[in-house]
Amino acid sequence: MLFSQYANPFLFINTLIKGKRLYEGIDFIIADEVERKNWQLYCACAANPFAEMKPYEEWKTTNTAKPEMSELDINDTVKKSDNILNGFIPPK
Repeated sequence: MLFSQYANPFLFINTLIKGKRLYEGIDFIIADEVERKNWQLYCACAANPFAEMKPYEEWKTTNTAKPEMSELDINDTVKKSDNILNGFIPPK
């Protein structure tokens, strides 16, 4: 995903880490990807000549799937992320 948007995603990630904004950056990347996929879905729906389409912002509120994670899934993901980050040693 990052390689399709950034010439050097490693530089981007390192900048986020150095600025202590990694979580904010990841949230932005995920939100941007979700928005891009929603727009593609909207365009595909709008291509149907028989579809009665609403403006995008209105359509998005009624047609966007919202991912749901259980508390157990969230805790498991956080633990896996912590394990990955604990093993990370940035180059000097």
